[in-house]
Amino acid sequence: MAIRVNGLRFMADFMITGERYRRQFPTQVEAAAWEAEIRRRVTFNLPVSDVLDPKEALITLQHVLGKCFTRHWEGTKNEHQCLLNIALLERHFGATTPITSIDLRVIDDFIGELQRKGNKPATINQKLATLSKALTFAEEREYIQKKPKIQRMKVGNNSRRRFFSHEDEKKILKACQKHGMSIFQCWVCWSIDTGMRPEETRRARREDIREDSVLGWVIDINEVKNTAGTTEPRTIPLTARALGAWEVAEAGGYDHREVVQPFAEFNGKTRQKCWNKIRKELGETDPDFVPYTCRHTCATRLVQGNVNLKAVMQWLGHKDISMTMKYCKLVPTDLLAGVSALSRLA
Repeated sequence: MAIRVNGLRFMADFMITGERYRRQFPTQVEAAAWEAEIRRRVTFNLPVSDVLDPKEALITLQHVLGKCFTRHWEGTKNEHQCLLNIALLERHFGATTPITSIDLRVIDDFIGELQRKGNKPATINQKLATLSKALTFAEEREYIQKKPKIQRMKVGNNSRRRFFSHEDEKKILKACQKHGMSIFQCWVCWSIDTGMRPEETRRARREDIREDSVLGWVIDINEVKNTAGTTEPRTIPLTARALGAWEVAEAGGYDHREVVQPFAEFNGKTRQKCWNKIRKELGETDPDFVPYTCRHTCATRLVQGNVNLKAVMQWLGHKDISMTMKYCKLVPTDLLAGVSALSRLA
Protein backbone atom coordinates (compact mmCIF):
# COMPACT_ATOMS: atom_id res chain seq x y z
CA MET A 1 0.00 0.00 0.00
CA ALA A 2 1.19 3.57 -0.73
CA ILE A 3 -0.65 5.60 1.90
CA ARG A 4 0.94 8.68 3.41
CA VAL A 5 -0.18 11.44 5.72
CA ASN A 6 -0.90 14.73 4.00
CA GLY A 7 -1.76 17.33 6.62
CA LEU A 8 -4.91 16.14 8.35
CA ARG A 9 -5.78 13.74 5.54
CA PHE A 10 -4.42 10.52 4.07
CA MET A 11 -3.10 10.40 0.52
CA ALA A 12 -3.28 7.27 -1.63
CA ASP A 13 -0.50 7.78 -4.19
CA PHE A 14 0.72 4.88 -6.33
CA MET A 15 1.65 3.72 -9.85
CA ILE A 16 0.22 0.79 -11.82
CA THR A 17 1.40 -0.14 -15.32
CA GLY A 18 2.80 3.30 -15.87
CA GLU A 19 -0.34 5.15 -14.69
CA ARG A 20 -0.32 7.26 -11.55
CA TYR A 21 -3.32 7.33 -9.21
CA ARG A 22 -3.65 9.81 -6.39
CA ARG A 23 -6.48 10.91 -4.12
CA GLN A 24 -6.92 12.20 -0.54
CA PHE A 25 -9.23 10.71 2.11
CA PRO A 26 -10.22 11.67 5.66
CA THR A 27 -9.13 8.25 7.03
CA GLN A 28 -6.38 5.76 6.30
CA VAL A 29 -8.91 2.95 5.93
CA GLU A 30 -10.74 4.77 3.12
CA ALA A 31 -7.48 5.52 1.35
CA ALA A 32 -6.39 1.88 1.55
CA ALA A 33 -9.77 0.62 0.34
CA TRP A 34 -9.69 2.97 -2.65
CA GLU A 35 -6.19 1.85 -3.60
CA ALA A 36 -7.15 -1.81 -3.33
CA GLU A 37 -10.19 -1.27 -5.57
CA ILE A 38 -8.13 0.55 -8.22
CA ARG A 39 -5.54 -2.22 -8.22
CA ARG A 40 -8.24 -4.87 -8.54
CA ARG A 41 -9.86 -3.17 -11.51
CA VAL A 42 -6.60 -2.60 -13.32
CA THR A 43 -5.58 -6.23 -12.74
CA PHE A 44 -8.81 -7.51 -14.29
CA ASN A 45 -8.90 -4.84 -17.02
CA LEU A 46 -12.03 -3.20 -15.66
CA PRO A 47 -12.93 0.53 -16.04
CA VAL A 48 -11.76 2.76 -13.20
CA SER A 49 -13.34 6.07 -14.20
CA ASP A 50 -16.29 5.72 -11.82
CA VAL A 51 -14.05 5.28 -8.76
CA LEU A 52 -11.74 8.18 -9.52
CA ASP A 53 -12.20 11.54 -7.84
CA PRO A 54 -15.79 12.64 -8.62
CA LYS A 55 -14.45 16.11 -9.37
CA GLU A 56 -12.48 14.66 -12.28
CA ALA A 57 -15.66 13.39 -13.91
CA LEU A 58 -16.92 16.97 -14.10
CA ILE A 59 -13.88 18.14 -16.07
CA THR A 60 -15.05 18.09 -19.68
CA LEU A 61 -13.17 18.56 -22.93
CA GLN A 62 -14.91 21.91 -23.34
CA HIS A 63 -13.76 22.97 -19.88
CA VAL A 64 -10.11 22.12 -20.59
CA LEU A 65 -10.08 23.66 -24.07
CA GLY A 66 -11.63 26.84 -22.72
CA LYS A 67 -9.12 27.20 -19.90
CA CYS A 68 -6.21 26.31 -22.19
CA PHE A 69 -7.38 28.89 -24.74
CA THR A 70 -7.48 31.62 -22.09
CA ARG A 71 -4.07 30.63 -20.76
CA HIS A 72 -2.16 30.16 -24.02
CA TRP A 73 -3.93 31.38 -27.17
CA GLU A 74 -6.26 34.26 -26.40
CA GLY A 75 -4.95 37.51 -27.86
CA THR A 76 -2.20 35.83 -29.89
CA LYS A 77 -1.89 35.85 -33.67
CA ASN A 78 -2.94 32.17 -33.63
CA GLU A 79 -6.19 32.90 -31.79
CA HIS A 80 -8.50 32.54 -34.79
CA GLN A 81 -7.00 29.24 -35.97
CA CYS A 82 -7.08 27.84 -32.43
CA LEU A 83 -10.77 28.71 -32.13
CA LEU A 84 -11.45 26.83 -35.37
CA ASN A 85 -9.49 23.82 -34.09
CA ILE A 86 -11.33 23.91 -30.75
CA ALA A 87 -14.70 23.96 -32.50
CA LEU A 88 -13.66 20.95 -34.58
CA LEU A 89 -12.46 19.00 -31.52
CA GLU A 90 -15.68 19.70 -29.61
CA ARG A 91 -17.81 18.62 -32.58
CA HIS A 92 -15.92 15.37 -33.01
CA PHE A 93 -15.38 14.25 -29.41
CA GLY A 94 -18.37 16.03 -27.84
CA ALA A 95 -17.98 19.18 -25.78
CA THR A 96 -19.30 17.52 -22.60
CA THR A 97 -17.11 14.42 -22.92
CA PRO A 98 -14.99 13.90 -19.76
CA ILE A 99 -11.38 14.78 -20.47
CA THR A 100 -10.40 11.41 -18.96
CA SER A 101 -12.14 9.70 -21.91
CA ILE A 102 -9.77 11.17 -24.50
CA ASP A 103 -7.37 8.28 -25.04
CA LEU A 104 -5.31 6.98 -27.96
CA ARG A 105 -8.19 4.90 -29.25
CA VAL A 106 -10.51 7.85 -29.80
CA ILE A 107 -7.63 10.00 -31.03
CA ASP A 108 -6.87 7.38 -33.71
CA ASP A 109 -10.54 7.52 -34.74
CA PHE A 110 -10.25 11.30 -34.99
CA ILE A 111 -7.19 11.05 -37.23
CA GLY A 112 -8.98 8.49 -39.40
CA GLU A 113 -11.95 10.80 -39.89
CA LEU A 114 -9.71 13.69 -40.92
CA GLN A 115 -7.94 11.43 -43.41
CA ARG A 116 -11.26 10.32 -44.91
CA LYS A 117 -12.17 13.97 -45.37
CA GLY A 118 -8.99 14.47 -47.38
CA ASN A 119 -7.02 16.48 -44.82
CA LYS A 120 -3.28 16.51 -45.54
CA PRO A 121 -0.82 15.32 -42.85
CA ALA A 122 0.32 18.87 -42.07
CA THR A 123 -3.29 19.97 -41.55
CA ILE A 124 -4.02 16.97 -39.31
CA ASN A 125 -0.91 17.73 -37.27
CA GLN A 126 -2.16 21.27 -36.74
CA LYS A 127 -5.39 19.95 -35.20
CA LEU A 128 -3.46 17.41 -33.12
CA ALA A 129 -1.19 20.16 -31.81
CA THR A 130 -4.20 21.95 -30.29
CA LEU A 131 -5.46 18.73 -28.72
CA SER A 132 -1.99 17.84 -27.43
CA LYS A 133 -1.59 21.25 -25.80
CA ALA A 134 -4.95 20.89 -24.08
CA LEU A 135 -4.10 17.41 -22.79
CA THR A 136 -0.76 18.67 -21.46
CA PHE A 137 -2.68 21.45 -19.71
CA ALA A 138 -5.01 18.84 -18.19
CA GLU A 139 -2.14 16.61 -17.03
CA GLU A 140 -0.28 19.49 -15.40
CA ARG A 141 -3.39 20.32 -13.38
CA GLU A 142 -4.04 16.65 -12.59
CA TYR A 143 -7.35 16.56 -14.45
CA ILE A 144 -6.00 13.37 -16.04
CA GLN A 145 -3.49 10.87 -14.69
CA LYS A 146 -1.31 10.78 -17.80
CA LYS A 147 -1.45 12.43 -21.19
CA PRO A 148 -1.80 10.01 -24.13
CA LYS A 149 1.28 9.97 -26.34
CA ILE A 150 0.04 11.43 -29.61
CA GLN A 151 2.07 10.44 -32.65
CA ARG A 152 2.01 13.10 -35.35
CA MET A 153 1.45 12.28 -38.99
CA LYS A 154 4.55 11.93 -41.13
CA VAL A 155 4.62 14.86 -43.51
CA GLY A 156 7.57 13.79 -45.65
CA ASN A 157 10.18 16.10 -47.09
CA ASN A 158 7.54 18.58 -48.29
CA SER A 159 9.65 19.50 -51.31
CA ARG A 160 8.34 22.55 -53.12
CA ARG A 161 7.11 21.33 -56.49
CA ARG A 162 6.00 24.66 -57.90
CA PHE A 163 7.32 28.17 -58.27
CA PHE A 164 6.27 30.90 -60.67
CA SER A 165 8.28 31.50 -63.81
CA HIS A 166 8.53 35.08 -65.01
CA GLU A 167 5.92 34.22 -67.63
CA ASP A 168 3.59 32.86 -64.93
CA GLU A 169 4.07 36.06 -62.99
CA LYS A 170 3.15 38.24 -65.97
CA LYS A 171 -0.06 36.27 -66.49
CA ILE A 172 -0.99 36.55 -62.80
CA LEU A 173 -0.46 40.32 -62.75
CA LYS A 174 -2.39 40.72 -65.99
CA ALA A 175 -5.32 38.77 -64.50
CA CYS A 176 -5.25 41.06 -61.45
CA GLN A 177 -5.49 44.10 -63.75
CA LYS A 178 -8.32 42.58 -65.76
CA HIS A 179 -10.41 41.96 -62.62
CA GLY A 180 -9.66 45.34 -61.05
CA MET A 181 -7.67 43.86 -58.17
CA SER A 182 -5.03 46.61 -58.00
CA ILE A 183 -4.19 46.14 -54.32
CA PHE A 184 -3.96 42.37 -54.65
CA GLN A 185 -1.65 42.92 -57.61
CA CYS A 186 0.55 44.90 -55.21
CA TRP A 187 0.27 42.01 -52.73
CA VAL A 188 1.55 39.55 -55.36
CA CYS A 189 4.52 41.76 -56.30
CA TRP A 190 5.35 42.37 -52.65
CA SER A 191 5.10 38.68 -51.74
CA ILE A 192 7.29 37.51 -54.61
CA ASP A 193 9.98 40.12 -53.96
CA THR A 194 10.06 39.76 -50.15
CA GLY A 195 9.20 36.08 -49.61
CA MET A 196 7.23 37.07 -46.52
CA ARG A 197 4.54 34.74 -45.25
CA PRO A 198 0.97 35.93 -45.93
CA GLU A 199 0.29 36.58 -42.25
CA GLU A 200 3.57 38.47 -41.88
CA THR A 201 2.52 40.67 -44.78
CA ARG A 202 -0.91 41.25 -43.23
CA ARG A 203 0.67 42.53 -40.00
CA ALA A 204 3.33 44.69 -41.70
CA ARG A 205 3.13 48.40 -40.82
CA ARG A 206 4.75 51.54 -42.19
CA GLU A 207 6.80 51.87 -39.01
CA ASP A 208 8.44 48.52 -39.85
CA ILE A 209 9.99 50.01 -43.02
CA ARG A 210 13.17 52.06 -42.75
CA GLU A 211 16.19 53.10 -44.79
CA ASP A 212 19.36 51.24 -43.87
CA SER A 213 22.76 52.80 -44.55
CA VAL A 214 24.02 49.59 -46.17
CA LEU A 215 20.97 47.69 -47.46
CA GLY A 216 18.82 50.62 -48.52
CA TRP A 217 15.10 50.31 -47.83
CA VAL A 218 14.30 47.31 -45.62
CA ILE A 219 11.41 45.91 -43.59
CA ASP A 220 11.94 44.61 -40.05
CA ILE A 221 9.87 41.56 -39.12
CA ASN A 222 9.63 41.47 -35.35
CA GLU A 223 6.63 39.15 -34.90
CA VAL A 224 7.89 35.70 -35.75
CA LYS A 225 6.01 32.49 -36.39
CA ASN A 226 5.98 30.37 -33.23
CA THR A 227 7.03 27.08 -34.81
CA ALA A 228 10.21 25.14 -35.37
CA GLY A 229 10.52 27.03 -38.67
CA THR A 230 11.26 30.47 -37.25
CA THR A 231 13.02 31.61 -34.10
CA GLU A 232 14.46 35.10 -34.58
CA PRO A 233 13.21 38.43 -35.97
CA ARG A 234 14.74 39.31 -39.33
CA THR A 235 15.30 42.15 -41.75
CA ILE A 236 14.51 41.89 -45.48
CA PRO A 237 15.89 44.28 -48.12
CA LEU A 238 13.21 45.73 -50.40
CA THR A 239 13.41 45.84 -54.17
CA ALA A 240 12.27 49.00 -55.95
CA ARG A 241 9.17 47.09 -57.09
CA ALA A 242 8.34 45.90 -53.56
CA LEU A 243 8.69 49.42 -52.19
CA GLY A 244 6.52 50.77 -55.00
CA ALA A 245 3.85 48.12 -54.38
CA TRP A 246 3.80 49.05 -50.70
CA GLU A 247 3.39 52.76 -51.46
CA VAL A 248 0.53 52.15 -53.89
CA ALA A 249 -1.24 49.85 -51.43
CA GLU A 250 -0.60 52.25 -48.55
CA ALA A 251 -2.23 55.07 -50.52
CA GLY A 252 -5.31 52.88 -50.99
CA GLY A 253 -4.83 52.31 -54.69
CA TYR A 254 -7.20 54.35 -56.80
CA ASP A 255 -9.24 55.39 -53.75
CA HIS A 256 -6.26 57.26 -52.23
CA ARG A 257 -7.18 56.19 -48.70
CA GLU A 258 -4.01 56.14 -46.64
CA VAL A 259 -3.84 53.04 -44.43
CA VAL A 260 -1.47 51.89 -41.69
CA GLN A 261 -1.42 48.22 -42.68
CA PRO A 262 -2.01 48.23 -46.45
CA PHE A 263 -2.29 44.45 -46.81
CA ALA A 264 -4.33 43.80 -43.65
CA GLU A 265 -7.48 43.00 -45.64
CA PHE A 266 -5.94 39.92 -47.23
CA ASN A 267 -6.76 37.22 -44.71
CA GLY A 268 -7.03 33.63 -45.84
CA LYS A 269 -10.59 33.99 -47.12
CA THR A 270 -9.96 37.21 -49.02
CA ARG A 271 -6.72 35.94 -50.56
CA GLN A 272 -8.45 32.80 -51.74
CA LYS A 273 -11.32 34.79 -53.26
CA CYS A 274 -8.88 36.86 -55.30
CA TRP A 275 -6.79 33.83 -56.21
CA ASN A 276 -9.80 31.88 -57.44
CA LYS A 277 -10.40 34.60 -60.04
CA ILE A 278 -6.79 34.29 -61.17
CA ARG A 279 -6.98 30.49 -61.38
CA LYS A 280 -10.14 30.68 -63.43
CA GLU A 281 -8.69 33.32 -65.72
CA LEU A 282 -5.54 31.26 -66.37
CA GLY A 283 -7.31 27.88 -66.44
CA GLU A 284 -5.01 26.59 -63.69
CA THR A 285 -5.71 23.20 -62.09
CA ASP A 286 -2.34 22.58 -60.42
CA PRO A 287 -2.98 22.21 -56.64
CA ASP A 288 0.39 23.89 -55.98
CA PHE A 289 -0.76 27.05 -57.78
CA VAL A 290 -1.65 28.90 -54.57
CA PRO A 291 -0.88 32.34 -53.03
CA TYR A 292 1.83 30.81 -50.81
CA THR A 293 3.74 29.90 -53.97
CA CYS A 294 4.79 33.56 -54.09
CA ARG A 295 7.05 32.82 -51.10
CA HIS A 296 8.35 29.66 -52.79
CA THR A 297 9.11 31.74 -55.88
CA CYS A 298 11.14 34.29 -53.93
CA ALA A 299 13.17 31.55 -52.24
CA THR A 300 13.78 29.69 -55.49
CA ARG A 301 14.90 32.82 -57.33
CA LEU A 302 17.33 33.64 -54.54
CA VAL A 303 18.85 30.15 -54.73
CA GLN A 304 19.00 30.19 -58.52
CA GLY A 305 20.64 33.59 -58.32
CA ASN A 306 23.51 31.95 -56.43
CA VAL A 307 22.68 33.73 -53.19
CA ASN A 308 24.44 32.00 -50.31
CA LEU A 309 22.10 29.44 -48.73
CA LYS A 310 22.83 30.79 -45.27
CA ALA A 311 21.64 34.21 -46.43
CA VAL A 312 18.52 32.67 -48.01
CA MET A 313 17.85 30.87 -44.74
CA GLN A 314 18.03 34.16 -42.83
CA TRP A 315 15.94 35.95 -45.47
CA LEU A 316 13.12 33.41 -45.12
CA GLY A 317 13.43 33.12 -41.35
CA HIS A 318 14.23 29.41 -41.24
CA LYS A 319 15.69 27.76 -38.18
CA ASP A 320 17.12 24.74 -40.00
CA ILE A 321 19.07 24.89 -43.27
CA SER A 322 17.30 21.70 -44.37
CA MET A 323 14.10 23.73 -44.67
CA THR A 324 15.86 26.13 -47.04
CA MET A 325 17.21 23.26 -49.11
CA LYS A 326 13.65 22.30 -50.03
CA TYR A 327 13.49 25.39 -52.18
CA CYS A 328 16.51 24.47 -54.26
CA LYS A 329 15.31 23.75 -57.76
CA LEU A 330 17.25 22.22 -60.62
CA VAL A 331 16.41 23.68 -64.01
CA PRO A 332 18.22 23.00 -67.32
CA THR A 333 20.37 26.14 -66.99
CA ASP A 334 21.65 24.87 -63.65
CA LEU A 335 22.70 21.59 -65.25
CA LEU A 336 24.37 23.41 -68.13
CA ALA A 337 26.31 25.50 -65.63
CA GLY A 338 27.58 22.26 -64.10
CA VAL A 339 28.71 20.96 -67.49
CA SER A 340 30.44 24.27 -68.16
CA ALA A 341 32.28 24.14 -64.85
CA LEU A 342 33.50 20.60 -65.48
CA SER A 343 34.60 21.48 -68.99
CA ARG A 344 36.70 24.36 -67.71
CA LEU A 345 38.35 22.04 -65.20
CA ALA A 346 39.10 19.51 -67.93
